[in-house]
Amino acid sequence: LPLVVMKISLYYPTMSEVYTYQELRELALKYGIRDNKVHIGVWIQTQGYQKQRIQINHIRKTFYLKSHD
Repeated sequence: LPLVVMKISLYYPTMSEVYTYQELRELALKYGIRDNKVHIGVWIQTQGYQKQRIQINHIRKTFYLKSHD
């Protein structure tokens, strides 16, 4: 994951925090959000996270970026 964070920071220097779906899912469940992709995805968007897909070694990975604005 540190290599991925370095690659993301090159493209998005103002973004300071990088999360995976699983990390945000656990956070959403603590806030009482229903445990399904639709509800968690809507919650992620309303919290100001940006979805970023990166392909590494022919494997596409999705990360969520949050800035400190």
